[in-house]
Amino acid sequence: MVAAEAEDPFGRDFTGKPVLAPPYRAAKVTGALFHTQGGLVVDRDARVLRADGTPLPNLYAGGGAARGVSGAGADGYMAGNGLLTATTFGKLAGRAAAEAIGRA
Repeated sequence: MVAAEAEDPFGRDFTGKPVLAPPYRAAKVTGALFHTQGGLVVDRDARVLRADGTPLPNLYAGGGAARGVSGAGADGYMAGNGLLTATTFGKLAGRAAAEAIGRA
C-alpha cells in the first residue's frame, strides 16, 4: 500500500510512509484502553477551548474526552497515551481549578 499497488479497505492512505523492513516484531493484544485521535481541544491547563481558542469557563477535559497528543491520524497513535493524558490532564485540570477558585 505504501507503493500505491493496493488500496486499503478502510480508505487510509499509506503513500509516502516508510516501507516496513525486517526484523519484524509482534505482540498479542487482548484488550485496550479507550483512546481517541479527536476529542475536545484543550490548553496546557486542560481547559476546554472554543473554536476561537478562548477557554470555556469551568470546563476541563482529559483522557478519552480530550484531543490526544499523538497526532490527528491513526498512524500517530502511541500506546499508553490514553492513560498519559488521563492522569496528566487530570492533574493539570485540578491545579487550574484550584487556582481559579483561589485555593492554589
